[in-house]
Amino acid sequence: AALTPLPDRVDPENGWEVTGFRLSADSVLRLRAGRNGADVYVRSDLSGQPHTLDTGSFSYQAEFAVVGSALLGVEPVWPGNNLYRGQPLWAYAFGGPEIFRTKVMDPAAHQIVPTPDGSVLVAGAERYVEEGDLDWGVYRVTQAADGSITRSRLTAVEPVPAQVYGLALGSGILSRADDSTAYAPGTIIGAYRSTWLSTPSAGGTPTVQRSTLDRSVDGSDGDCRPRDGSRMRCIWMLADGTGHQGRRYDTGTADGSELNILYPNGSTEWGPSIDTGASSPELMDLSGRYAVIDQAAGGWQYIGEFRPGADGVVLQRRDEVAAAVWGSTLWSGATSGGTVTATRLPAGSPVETFTTSNGCTPSDLQAVGRWVYWTCVDYWGYERGTGLYDRTTKRTATAPPGDVLLGDNYLVERVPGTGAVLGIKLIDLLGGLPASGSHTDLPSRMLTTAAALGPDSYGRSGWTVDRFGG
Repeated sequence: AALTPLPDRVDPENGWEVTGFRLSADSVLRLRAGRNGADVYVRSDLSGQPHTLDTGSFSYQAEFAVVGSALLGVEPVWPGNNLYRGQPLWAYAFGGPEIFRTKVMDPAAHQIVPTPDGSVLVAGAERYVEEGDLDWGVYRVTQAADGSITRSRLTAVEPVPAQVYGLALGSGILSRADDSTAYAPGTIIGAYRSTWLSTPSAGGTPTVQRSTLDRSVDGSDGDCRPRDGSRMRCIWMLADGTGHQGRRYDTGTADGSELNILYPNGSTEWGPSIDTGASSPELMDLSGRYAVIDQAAGGWQYIGEFRPGADGVVLQRRDEVAAAVWGSTLWSGATSGGTVTATRLPAGSPVETFTTSNGCTPSDLQAVGRWVYWTCVDYWGYERGTGLYDRTTKRTATAPPGDVLLGDNYLVERVPGTGAVLGIKLIDLLGGLPASGSHTDLPSRMLTTAAALGPDSYGRSGWTVDRFGG
């Protein structure tokens, strides 16, 4: 086949001016981004006079194509303007005495694919919305007999499932942080939502009663960030059991102070807050109006009381120890040794004491009802003992270490395997501790597989439990 040279020189001395060509069934489009222009040639007669169009309203990154006697153009996503949903696809009809500019679709993807019949394929949405899922699809764009530009939907493009950053579940209300709704890094990367779940029968699955869109997820929220691709972003979330959720690393600033804040489910407003006076205060545990708050650097721990409609108060300031709160009962480990003590808030009156089975110093405590879970991890990160204490029988037993959450008469553990996570397992505590003192003798069952769970799924960010019932 004979090769036809393209008109790649406007001026024989200026080879830089032509920046590219686009072919269609009947036309050749010559792009001259440096001159803010485009020339449309009849494909069968490249020596003829082209239609010259002004493309000054587009950037040098715009994508172009020709359909019939119309130039199509679309810009790429513009991060600098926080326009992450795509840009409009414009058409410039040049077949008549005047050039008409029309919007074909908004938004559209930054790619235009020509087809042998002279039409083009473009991915875009039925209509633009500021927040929420866009109805994306692949469209065929053609020019009708009257010169108008039309589009027809060929197939849908399914939305990508939202990435869940954090979960908290309290008294049947699920709080969730995900990357849906809107995206503007550093300011908005998603949304917090609340979902009210029904109380299922034994062995049943709860149903959704209602859901709300609450607040935006800030780009600085969360205690881990995607750095090397080994872990997703996560946000440690906690439920108070009364219709609020808090976040470990989230602090609001008022008059220069860093506040720990609770957020009402179903609301866009702030809820009660506590000013500990500490820098970078971290919400470690939460039950009702009481909270355990650690200072990120400095070694102080604060026992706080959130007071709706009023400023929260610090009940205690002390050296940082393993601690958990359930209702008005505060459980505290010792700075050394295995003693764990329960006190009644707000006064701090003593309730009871137990000792870890091997005398290790707890690094973490969880408390729900009659159960206290402890784990001992030393300074170098080695696990030195893990167990359960039964307040009713005053007995202890072993417990699984690692990624474990204590629920209402059960434990849920993320079961690791060789190089992979095997899944999520529930350990039933309803019948009490076994005579052997080993948690391996307790009834258990797998709740989900590693494949269903997804990668990098950890407690409170990828799965959670309802401490307050269920």
